[in-house]
Amino acid sequence: MKLKPLMASMLLASSYWASAGEAVFYVTEDGAAVSNMAITVNGEKKLLKQNGFIVFDLAEGQQTVEISEYGEWLGDFNFTLDNDQQNAEINVEIIGGEAMFDVATYMPGSEEAAAVGQFAGILTSEETAGPVSDARISVNGTDIATTTNEDGAFVLEIPRGQYDLTVAHPNYGNRSLNNLHVLSGAATRVDLTMSLSGDELIEEVVAVGSYVPQSATTSERDASTVLDAIGAEQFARFGDSSAASALKRVSGVSISDGEFAVVRGLQGRYNSTTMNNGLIPSTDPIKREVSLDIFPASVLKTIEIKKGFSPELPGDSTGGSINLVTRGMPDEEYTQLKFGMAYVAGVTGDDIATYDGGDNSLGFDDGTRELPSAVDAATDFGRPDVFSVCSGSFCSPGSVSPEEASQLGKKFKNIYDVDEKTAGPDIEFSVANASLWELDQGELGVYSAFAYKNQWESRQDAEINDPREGNFTYQRSKQKIDLTGYLAVDFSDGNNDWSSKTTILRKSEDLTKLEKGVESADGKSLETAILQWTERQFIQQRFGGKHALGDGNQALDWHIAYAQSTRDQPDRRSYDYINGVAVNGPLERKFSEMEQNSLDARLDYSFQDYQWHDDLRSTFNIGVYFSAKDREVRVARFGFRKNDQTFSTTGITFEQAFVPENFDAGVWVLDVNTSPTDSYDGVDDTNAVYFSVLSTYKENLDIIFGARNESTTQEIKYIYSSADDASFETDELLPMIAATYRMLGDELQLRAGWSQTLSRPELVERSDTIFFDPDTDEEVSGSPSLEASFIDNFDLRLEYYLNDEDSISAGFFYKDIDSPVEKTVLPSCSGRSCDGYTFRNQESATILGLEIDGKLGYDINDNWAGFVGGNIALIDSEVTLSQESEFGEGQSKRELQGQSDVLANIQFGFDEFEHMQSFTLVANYFDDRIYKIERNGDDRIEDGRLTLDLLYKWDFTEDLSFGAKIENLTDEKVSYSRDGNVIESYRNGARFKADVSWKF
Repeated sequence: MKLKPLMASMLLASSYWASAGEAVFYVTEDGAAVSNMAITVNGEKKLLKQNGFIVFDLAEGQQTVEISEYGEWLGDFNFTLDNDQQNAEINVEIIGGEAMFDVATYMPGSEEAAAVGQFAGILTSEETAGPVSDARISVNGTDIATTTNEDGAFVLEIPRGQYDLTVAHPNYGNRSLNNLHVLSGAATRVDLTMSLSGDELIEEVVAVGSYVPQSATTSERDASTVLDAIGAEQFARFGDSSAASALKRVSGVSISDGEFAVVRGLQGRYNSTTMNNGLIPSTDPIKREVSLDIFPASVLKTIEIKKGFSPELPGDSTGGSINLVTRGMPDEEYTQLKFGMAYVAGVTGDDIATYDGGDNSLGFDDGTRELPSAVDAATDFGRPDVFSVCSGSFCSPGSVSPEEASQLGKKFKNIYDVDEKTAGPDIEFSVANASLWELDQGELGVYSAFAYKNQWESRQDAEINDPREGNFTYQRSKQKIDLTGYLAVDFSDGNNDWSSKTTILRKSEDLTKLEKGVESADGKSLETAILQWTERQFIQQRFGGKHALGDGNQALDWHIAYAQSTRDQPDRRSYDYINGVAVNGPLERKFSEMEQNSLDARLDYSFQDYQWHDDLRSTFNIGVYFSAKDREVRVARFGFRKNDQTFSTTGITFEQAFVPENFDAGVWVLDVNTSPTDSYDGVDDTNAVYFSVLSTYKENLDIIFGARNESTTQEIKYIYSSADDASFETDELLPMIAATYRMLGDELQLRAGWSQTLSRPELVERSDTIFFDPDTDEEVSGSPSLEASFIDNFDLRLEYYLNDEDSISAGFFYKDIDSPVEKTVLPSCSGRSCDGYTFRNQESATILGLEIDGKLGYDINDNWAGFVGGNIALIDSEVTLSQESEFGEGQSKRELQGQSDVLANIQFGFDEFEHMQSFTLVANYFDDRIYKIERNGDDRIEDGRLTLDLLYKWDFTEDLSFGAKIENLTDEKVSYSRDGNVIESYRNGARFKADVSWKF
């Protein structure tokens, strides 16, 4: 601890106490600070702050004080200030429900010697409950500072007064404690709990006593399940902008297509994803997977990845359960503004592919892509059984004449050409506000945030050299616009917490793709274009509560949440030029809409720490869960049929072919090409009851066992098709047992567990129809015979904690899957269907893996510290195919789709404390993985690659910070291969970003 001369500190302290006639009250009960009581002085009433202090400005003369709790009188007393410059320190202790007080008055600046007190306390980790050592505790405006020792303890000797403290740690970030008081001749003990999530510091002033802080023993670590958690501070440290980019840094987790999580080699059907433990409906019409790129890091407090199943989790939590925890009760009041810009090499300032899509700067289509109202009315949004065109002299009832069909076709906007425009810089802006109110009944906190982001992407040097398809070069650009709105309201009275969380997320993407080349099959010149606008939206309203019951050894935890996911893709245009001829066959204008609503509720009751005898205690948990999802998908497909065969499209563009004059001349007529199975309604309901018992024997052995009974009902109805409705039901008991043995105190822990989980087919996968993939337009054949898969999970993990921050762990897992559902090729095909796929129960699959994770921090000198961390996962899987799949794929065994043999992350960081700077290098690697199953065992492989990010942050002042980041530093080529030969490749370009944040 470094101290300036005491006189300088006294002058600093006196500046805090310059206001005349100030009285500081501090209230304790049973040695702990009290925050649920009210102090009334001369008729002015104030609620104690969370740290037990409250301050009044007083005039000279007699002061009348009354203390109450929720309106109940606890005591009163009087004291006198001789003049309006005198101050008072009042210690109040509640004994047996009655207030006992001690008043000391003094004149600031008139004392011969400094009246000195202390701050003393212990810093602990919220995640592990262990001590946080080597954290720097400093008094703002001075050089008075110290660091926490190996037990997390600290002490600061300082003249009495009011101060602001800063807590700084390379892993837990920087935190401020404002308006803390030191009383004369006493120690104000401040126990602090910091979270890796980066937005929580819980301040608890627990005692006024001796100068020497009491030693604290480390609490039991959370040992009920294998849990990886990443929080807001880590998002900021590693520059992660969304849940998708953050999750790829977790051991055994990778991200496919930039949005879907693959956990321990298992894709979305084997993982559950929730938000604040509430259901997240998918934004994809044919997948249950959740698009994690839509969830911005700015509203997330923590992401929890539970890799071991426990009864309160959804039954399909095989690879893992991902829970996105959003921000809640703030610990301080502030407003924060952040603005950032980015330059992407090869994109920003360069010409990229685009088309005339109107003004979409806020992520909403301005009507340019809207289905013409006359077409909508005439076709009932493209229903296949409504619209037909007269053929010759024959007109069926309800048919329209060719002339009428031509006029309807004329209503579509004639926009097809791919143009170029200069891409601007990426821009992002956010504002957040945290407010707190101390009420008589408790504490009310509100956190709100809004964010806007506009980004540009364009593939560079993109080419396809595929013996099956042909040789092509292509342009593929995308503009992405994100909008975020978030509001959290929390109220706590000490025993009860109520919360409301409202989340609105939007992600819009404007994609343009133009591909040119020569087909392999017949040597034809081919030019293909896709113009696609997609709006995805997620809304969730969640209410929840936690309540302490009885003597505090019982608890009730509940939530009810409504969520809605929508996906709107208006006027997706795709067309081909073959040998320079604009042909009408491949042209399609598709309008698709999806809305999925979900309602889920959960109620948990726990009875904690039931003591069987001195060496054995147990905690009992029981719960019920209910969810109901309904999905509505509507698709309309339109094309134009040539009615005048003498009209030639050679040498002209589509925009030239579809000028209004050609419709007036009857050259083109409108066709409805919607498939009867494009549109459907579906429901997916789940009910569950569960229990678990966690028993601790002699404080070093935990055993948890329990079970979940989960029943589901799925139904799908194709509203335009005569195909039979598909339904599916399961009712399964899913047991689990796990144990943790702690050695060397709790520094060394051995975990083992076994559980059973299941995986159900997606709604549309069991349909007896053919439908189309919304992104690729590939044919998908449903499989009504699909059944649920059942999985046995085994986990073994050894963890060694060097201290609270530094640890090493090694885990082994094995999974045995009975009848896994896998995407596979059709047994026979012709033409377009050869690019399609279906789903089938395979014979079996096994996965085994080793995960090694570690982190080590070190001090370089008094002003510099560093850390190195990382993880590696080695995963091996084998799928034994069914006879049908073996016939189509040309192989009997293969790996799971999306599974990499090796996943690795490494992070290096340095922190400079004097100027509050940090430097971080982040590396992420995934090995080759199957991207698409193809015929004859020649699967399309996504080649493994390494990405490097470099980050810098400078806290210019306590409130103003500057950040910089270089993403994709090496710009390694993205490539796909077959039989070891690269068939497609491109680069994304390095991204250079800078941002500034102001907190006030």
